[in-house]
Amino acid sequence: MLDSGRRIRDVGRELGVNHETLRNWVAQLRQEPVQQGVSLAPDTTR
Repeated sequence: MLDSGRRIRDVGRELGVNHETLRNWVAQLRQEPVQQGVSLAPDTTR
């Protein structure tokens, strides 16, 4: 989803998590400082 290009709704359904909850988690992760060179920002090179 973050780097696979899968839709949040599809991943949420697969995990049994409401897609809006998952969307909030992803947004929160993207706001946290990058650690150990791992970025959760959307890939704009595609």
